[in-house]
Amino acid sequence: MTDQPQIPRQIPVVSEILEGGEPWNGGGGMPAAGNGQPKSQAAPKAVMPSKGATPITAGKTAVAPAPDSMGEGDVRMAATVAIGKVISDLSPKGEPIPKIKYRNSVFTAAGKGEMAEAILSTFLGTDEASWNTILADFGYALKGSMVQPL
Repeated sequence: MTDQPQIPRQIPVVSEILEGGEPWNGGGGMPAAGNGQPKSQAAPKAVMPSKGATPITAGKTAVAPAPDSMGEGDVRMAATVAIGKVISDLSPKGEPIPKIKYRNSVFTAAGKGEMAEAILSTFLGTDEASWNTILADFGYALKGSMVQPL
């Protein structure tokens, strides 16, 4: 090692390659004398939302209301079928089921459409009483974050 101080050195940076470049093959490739700055690019244009776009609001979950053609009896019948399938699949021996897994499974079993949305908004809402209304028919109840047998 030498005792000479280290001097900052310039590192060459390719900022522009001209047509017919390939300086490694003897072509041009380097811009003519200039300021050494790359050409500026045009700033990207701002994306404007379409006129039909609806703003998304954080913290709110929109649930589609049941169509007029579906009566309360139709929703309850579809809920009974979907919930029966979910309970037989997830809890054949009466094991507790996590609330979120239960809710997602009912949504999937109901077909993920308008009827599924109606079931969730009618029977599997935010309050425990709405859950227990339909779960009692199967001998289950919502207790905390678990769907458990009575």
